[in-house]
Amino acid sequence: MLNIKKKRQLNILKKISLVAITGIFLSIFLVNSVSSEEDTSNGSFVFTVIMDSNPPIISHTPVKLINIVGNKVVIEANVTDDMEIVEVSLYYKKHSDTEYEKVTEGIYYIFSGSSVNKDVVPRKIFPNEAANNYNMRMDIPPEVVTTDGVDYYITATDNAGNTSCYSGAGYSRNIPSPVVPIEIEVNPAIVAVTITSAGGTIVLRDGNPEDGQTQLTIPPNALSEPTEIIIRQIVDMNEVSPGSGAAISNRPVAAYEFSPDGLVFNRASTMSLLYFDIDHDGIVDGTNIAEEELRIFWWDGYDWRYVGGKIDRISNIVTTEIMHFCIYALFPARQLAADDYRPKTKIITPATPDGINDVAEFEGLSGKRVTIKIFDITGKRVRTISSEPYEWDGRDDEERLLESGVYIYQLDVDGELISGMIAVAK
Repeated sequence: MLNIKKKRQLNILKKISLVAITGIFLSIFLVNSVSSEEDTSNGSFVFTVIMDSNPPIISHTPVKLINIVGNKVVIEANVTDDMEIVEVSLYYKKHSDTEYEKVTEGIYYIFSGSSVNKDVVPRKIFPNEAANNYNMRMDIPPEVVTTDGVDYYITATDNAGNTSCYSGAGYSRNIPSPVVPIEIEVNPAIVAVTITSAGGTIVLRDGNPEDGQTQLTIPPNALSEPTEIIIRQIVDMNEVSPGSGAAISNRPVAAYEFSPDGLVFNRASTMSLLYFDIDHDGIVDGTNIAEEELRIFWWDGYDWRYVGGKIDRISNIVTTEIMHFCIYALFPARQLAADDYRPKTKIITPATPDGINDVAEFEGLSGKRVTIKIFDITGKRVRTISSEPYEWDGRDDEERLLESGVYIYQLDVDGELISGMIAVAK
């Protein structure tokens, strides 16, 4: 305790303006006060000096690889301190750039009152966080995420001025010089993932947990032997042909190549394709296309064939079931007419399964209420198809290969009946 006269007390209070010094936290508390300037009562002060040389601790799992170009990358970390965190910063750049961009969140001090007597008011901008425990979540914007790769590191500062860093060298109690960044490889493909007859799921990691992912789920027994699968995001849309058929734009908003090309499954696999709507305004980023207009198409070597699909506006994906590999793309689509649902293949040759005209595919039915009935020339129903994939392989309900001849199909799409003929040749 330190006792002083009231006049001296007032003079000391006017001179005190510093409440924090680098490495030292200084707190001043008035215990007793006096009622007037003439009063000779004693005032009492407590001076507390706390030494703080411990920087914030940063816990972080580095992002090392993403497989999508053009999406943002979300960087997450947990920052704790024995006193108070005042700033957390993310530094990032393209790998070939020399200068870093900086994103910062923290506590800023607002000064009010006269220049002589300023009140220091901390304004915390860590929403719903304790001042000594902060869950960081910051974005690397999509324009930085290219095949050039991305470099980044994280810093954190406490109210004593101690600064720590998480970089390519891991956690450090200061900022290294020079900083070795964490390097993100941006490779828009998954290469040589072997899927066996047990099935499995393949995912293109995009670094953004706020949306979905391009992925393929292959069920058990869909493949007869172990197969190396490659999914590649097509970044340069000049690689793909202009839209045709029901596609109403010249270029797709997203396109992906599934290899080996022409692979046919024994059972339908579930495919989801990602598109970008980072601000969730319902418009595909960089276009004027409403996400509700998007549909999946596949490239048959000559034309874009309509598949359809179910749109998830929260996850920004369109999902359907597929039976074979090729290039799949997302186009805005026009309203379909009856002819759009009819199979393009009029003659099928299922007795010689060479990947050419093995099945008749009914198009644009994904996500709709569908029943397909196949009749022989006498009017006898031989096959009913009521789930994806909507295709006929020339077999009856008992999986027996039917005789050569002409067969009649009756297609019910959301209550609309469409009929036509398919020939089976051996």
